[in-house]
Amino acid sequence: MVFENIGDKAAQATNSEQGEQFTDHAFDAAGDHADTAIGNQHDEHIQKMRDGADAAAGTE
Repeated sequence: MVFENIGDKAAQATNSEQGEQFTDHAFDAAGDHADTAIGNQHDEHIQKMRDGADAAAGTE
């Protein structure tokens, strides 16, 4: 089946340097959007969530 190893392939992709750059950019953009959407009221919480997601998905 085409999707049987998709989790492994996703993990391999995010654990590369290019994947790290991609996830950093994606998490930064999502955090910026969230800040704007809620009027910059919870910046520290959004940054904490962004950092946690980056630590879980990336290599750095």
